[in-house]
Order: sequence, then C-alpha cells, then structure tokens
Amino acid sequence: MEENNSPLPAAATASPAGTVAAAPSEKPTDETIKETFEAIIIAFILAFVFRAYVVEAFVIPTGSMAPTLLGEHVNIVCPQCGYHFNVNSPIPPGASQALCPMCHFPISMKGLSVSAGDRILVHKFLYTISEPRRWDVVVFKNPYDPRINYIKRLVGLPNESLWVIDGNLFVKSQTNNADWHIARKSDRPRVQRDVWQPIYHSQYIPLDRGSSGIDRVEHEWHVPWRAVKGNWSLAQRRSYEHLGGGHGEIAFDFPSAHVGPHWYAYNQFERREADKVDHEPIEDVRIAASVQPSGSGASVKFHTTARLDSLPQEDAVSRLTGSIDATGKVTLEASRLDGGQPRPLGTAQVTPLAAGVSRHVELWYVDQQASLWVDDQRVIVANFDIDIATATGRAPAPQYPEISIEVDGPSVTLHGVEVDRDLYYSSVQYGNPTNHGQGVFVRNRASESPPVNLESDQFFCMGDNSPLSHDSRFWQSVNPWIEKRMFDEEVPPHIQKFGIVPRKLMMGRAFFVYFPAPYPLAPGGSAVLPNFGDMRFIH
Repeated sequence: MEENNSPLPAAATASPAGTVAAAPSEKPTDETIKETFEAIIIAFILAFVFRAYVVEAFVIPTGSMAPTLLGEHVNIVCPQCGYHFNVNSPIPPGASQALCPMCHFPISMKGLSVSAGDRILVHKFLYTISEPRRWDVVVFKNPYDPRINYIKRLVGLPNESLWVIDGNLFVKSQTNNADWHIARKSDRPRVQRDVWQPIYHSQYIPLDRGSSGIDRVEHEWHVPWRAVKGNWSLAQRRSYEHLGGGHGEIAFDFPSAHVGPHWYAYNQFERREADKVDHEPIEDVRIAASVQPSGSGASVKFHTTARLDSLPQEDAVSRLTGSIDATGKVTLEASRLDGGQPRPLGTAQVTPLAAGVSRHVELWYVDQQASLWVDDQRVIVANFDIDIATATGRAPAPQYPEISIEVDGPSVTLHGVEVDRDLYYSSVQYGNPTNHGQGVFVRNRASESPPVNLESDQFFCMGDNSPLSHDSRFWQSVNPWIEKRMFDEEVPPHIQKFGIVPRKLMMGRAFFVYFPAPYPLAPGGSAVLPNFGDMRFIH
C-alpha cells in the first residue's frame, strides 16, 4: 500500500489543539449572483401565474353578502346575554345604540371600533374546467364599471328564465320547453345552513331578566315561548322542561321576540329606511331542539304553518307536522287548520327516544320543501311543486307562521331550542322603488312584471343580504365597452343587458375565508388579533 508523504497545509498545522480551523471565505462569483437572480425571477413568475390563473385573495368591502361574508362592520357582544353579532358599517350619524337580536338589550356604540372585512380565497381556474353551479358564491367584474370586483351568489344560469316570487326563485329552461319550478337552496344543505337567519335561540337569556329599567323602556324582554298545555318550566331557562309527564305543548310568540319581518340584525341601523316599505312575511323557517326524555315511551311533534298548495284548497294555510313517536316511527304530514284528516307526506324509522339521551330534531320548511332531520341526518323530505299560475296569483302569506312543539309521555327537557328564518329575496331595496332595470321584482303579484331571460354565457347574481345588496336586480346601466363586446346588439337593452353578468366577466368561485375580520386587543382598540376560529369554507 502506497504511503502518502505530502505535507499538511499550513493552516491545518497552525490550528490550536481542540479547535477547528475556519474555511477560507470565498467572494461571490458572477455565477452565484446570476443563479440567485434567476431563482427570484422564477419565484415571482410562479407567484404571478398562480395569482392570475389558480387562486387569488380578495377583501370583502361591504355587507351585501352578510352574514355569509362580512364587509366592514362593528363586532358586538351583548353584555346581558352574551350573544355575538355584527352590525353594518359605517354607523350612521346619530345612531348611538345597537339592539341585541336575542334579548333586545340596547347596547351603546360609543368606543366600539370598526373591523375590516373578511379576506377570502377565490378559485380562478375552476370555471375553465367545470360549469358554475347555482348558489355558488362568485367574484366577477362589475358590468357597469369593470374596474370594480363584485362578490355575490349566483342564482341565474345560461339559457334559462328566472322569476322572483314571494322571496323565492323560480326558474325554467329555455332550451327544452320545461315548466317553471322553484330553485331550492336545500338541494345543497350546506348552503341552506349558512343562510339561515337566527330569530331566537334559547341559550341566550339576559342577566337583567328583562327588567323594566331605563334601558328596557321600549324593549322589555320576555321568553318568546309560552306554555299552551302542560306544566312547563320556561322562565329564565336555557332548556325548557315539561314537568310531570303527559301531554305538553309550547308555542312561539313572534311579537315577544321583537322580530321585524324585514329586519336583519346586521342592517339594524337602516331600520328607519326599512319602515318606509312594506314588510315581507316570514314563511320559510327552521325549528330545532335537542329532545331528552326522562324515561322511555316519549314522543315529540314539531309544527309550523305555510301555504301548502298541493293540498285540496288553493291559497289555504295548512299545518305542517314532523313527529317521532314512542316506537321511533318518523312521520311528516300536513293538515288543514280547521281540522280534518292529516295527509301523510312520508314516513321513516329511527331509534326510539331513550331515557337521558338527547336527540337533535329539526323541522325545515323552506323553498316549498318540508324536511325532518334527526341527529343532523335528513330522514324525510317532501316537495310542494306548485304551478306558476298559483305561485303568481295566490294571496300573500300571513305575517308570521304558527310555530309550536308538543311532547308526550314521561317528563321531557328541550335543550338548545332554536327558531331561524330563511333569507328573503326582496322586491325592493331600502328606500328604492320596485321598478329597477327590468322591473322583475314585485311584491306578491309577480304577474305584474316580466321574468329575466338569460342567453348563453349569461348569469344573474344577488347578495345574501338582499335588503342592502346592490346586485343584478338594480343595475341600470352597462359599460359601453362591455356592451359593445359582450352583448348582442339585436336585443333590446331594457330586456337583456341590465343586471346580466357575461361569462367573460366571471373571475372565479370564492371557497375559503383565510383571514376573518380580526378582534381588537382591548375594547375600542384597533382590531389586530387574528380570529382563527372563524376561518371557514364558503358555501
């Protein structure tokens, strides 16, 4: 084996024992500078390509999509009941108080800071490989000012006609001579759950017990549920208990809940404007509670009323009932308010209600569809598909439905009792007349105005906060550049162009709130604390 006799480098032999000599420094060469510069350029190119074609971030500026998405707003926690809610911003001059939607306590706005809007992510490539779906939340260029980006919910699709009647959306295809039918948000249950508007949830009760102090002169609070039959413990209770067993019933009293039929908590500073227009009735509701019996053999029934036109007499308000009996048989049925034999709408079977076990039960009536849910599973659904002549000609719904809950058998406790309402696509904006653009939105009598007709590559969009959303209903002009390049010049502008979103203006689908409006570090301070708990997917 050959021995290596070459001398050690001077730097190595000069190193002290137990130390490691530092490597000689090298000056950057032209090649390393070039490689670094190329890496930076490539990173920038990839970032711009990703932003342009894949995902882009946006900030929500206004409240037109509330409560699904929040623009600039004031975040409020009621000091009496703890309910967390948001109010639109800016606060009008002279508006010094907000009213808690749950316990009606007037809350001073003095010192409360304004929070920025939600920051969202938008799929920009999605609609190049798939068609937009009704109820998607979409971002698009404003047709009358394409420098502005709008975010709304997609309600009208290409080659169809649409008509808003009694706050609901009716559509029909123009390509196959189809009949008019209602478009149901409940076909996408996650969408429907996101747009429910709370009316009253039983877990919120005020510390002042609704006493008539100086802050309660106009808005004294009472439990909006009242006992109809049986011995109930309701007052100052988050859970309602039917004592002693047997038959019991409670009913919801809308006036006690101080519910304005056109009033959302988010818009409450515009309430004076809302009072200038006719209020729409409440008909589409959700009733929910967790039912916990003290023993076996319990049954429960949830009731609401609505115009169920598939029943014999037109325009009649009927009672809708969803029930679970002692054997676990689930029934959905309709009956006339003046009595008569109930009409079965569907049956199913679940595990019977057991002693000490809470079962979550929900009854929905929304978009002319009834459904009963048990433990977050839809077990029965029934559709009421009425013809367009009935929809446009029937009398308006009563101001409020008649909502009640019945129990039978052993003592039963109802936890988390909730009443919600559906969003209502308004005929008018606050303070604005009905006829805007096509004049498509009318109150109760839709036959007074024509529907919207969409051609290929055309869409129609509206905001979830319908009373305050400037959307396809109310646009009265089209940018000349957009009009010349994206619309058929043969079509009269008052029919085809106002309110239409051409496909080329669609930017993508909103899918995630990555940075919700932050919280302030202290009351009245700047909102800087990230609200990671409200990060969510958008439905």
